[in-house]
Amino acid sequence: MQQSSKSSNPLKLLSEKLGSQSKALSMEKIAQLTGVASGTLRSIELGLRKFSPEIQQRMRQRGLEWDLKTGQWFFTYDHKAELSLYLIETFRRLSRGDRYSQDLDAHAACEKVLSLLHGVAAGDYTNLLLDLHAALERLCQTYKVEGSQKLFAERSLRYWLQPTKSGGKVLVKGFSSSNFPEELLNFSDQRKSDVSFEEDERRQTDTATQPAA
Repeated sequence: MQQSSKSSNPLKLLSEKLGSQSKALSMEKIAQLTGVASGTLRSIELGLRKFSPEIQQRMRQRGLEWDLKTGQWFFTYDHKAELSLYLIETFRRLSRGDRYSQDLDAHAACEKVLSLLHGVAAGDYTNLLLDLHAALERLCQTYKVEGSQKLFAERSLRYWLQPTKSGGKVLVKGFSSSNFPEELLNFSDQRKSDVSFEEDERRQTDTATQPAA
């Protein structure tokens, strides 16, 4: 027997799963929990829009995971847990976290960025770096994080010509602000050793850069 549209639609199933026996949870409430616009969720619920991998990922990161094979919703971080509105609201409160928890989140994000930059092929490094900077700028504007504007300006990479002892000039790279907090790179002794400038790179730079005539 063919399943009804109601039983096969992931968003309808979710609203029923998180709702009470007498009333399904509204798309507005689900939007609040997942950070996905209510209009988008409503369109998916009505079958007017595809339940895209991007939207599924956004919801999965917020504790709601859809399993296409079983046609069921699970709590992302523990599939054995009983999924409920209380569980997701509790997860939402915990994920905001206190200062210590936020520091852990920031640490994890920084570690991921560093691993990307350390692991990318040399030919792709510049493009990845520029894309990361552009993405951060977009996020800053999207979420209107006014307090970060000064920090973004101070942490922008700059290139300038610096006089050499031989009377020439060499192009160097650094931050627009010299007051760079050590704790941002002080994740661990291993990480500090990883970010050190390799001697081979120094030699390549010295060889490639010729003093001005």
